[in-house]
Amino acid sequence: MYTYTLEKEDFVRSLLYAASQSKQIFRSRVRSWMLFSAGFLGLGFVLLGVDRFLAEYFIIIGFICLVFYPFYTRWRYKRLYTKRVERNFKNRFGVNIDLFIDPEHLRTKDPSGETSINTKDILQVDEISKNLLIRTKTGPTLILPVKMAGYQAVRSAIQEIANQQNIPWLDKPHWRWK
Repeated sequence: MYTYTLEKEDFVRSLLYAASQSKQIFRSRVRSWMLFSAGFLGLGFVLLGVDRFLAEYFIIIGFICLVFYPFYTRWRYKRLYTKRVERNFKNRFGVNIDLFIDPEHLRTKDPSGETSINTKDILQVDEISKNLLIRTKTGPTLILPVKMAGYQAVRSAIQEIANQQNIPWLDKPHWRWK
């Protein structure tokens, strides 16, 4: 048995990691970036013959969007997920969670109840700098903080299960939200 707690940052990091791996979210961010930039630039070039000052204004705004929109969306997604975590998981911050590992199941127990994950239902394990994320085929993700006591033993046990059942293990120690 291993005991750990999760903080707000662990939940936010899990959601941001999932978003960074989603092709749909990537396409959405790129599409909105290009539409905003192209819209302002296009409007600027259309207005060039009518009002030079207004045209230059829109062209400058278009270039500003082209450069700074990725930073804005990064900030916006982080803020959105932080608010979502604060709203939906606030009662789970700092709560002691017990983790039981055996070859057939990963079980967690906290004051609200128990959860059991059949190891055959694990889709993949993602190891990022501060968390171990165990994704299941049914959707939920088990979040384990690296700072927990006995982390190396937990990591070894889960890695052994992953090796036995050919579960993909993605090691991304330098991942960060972009």
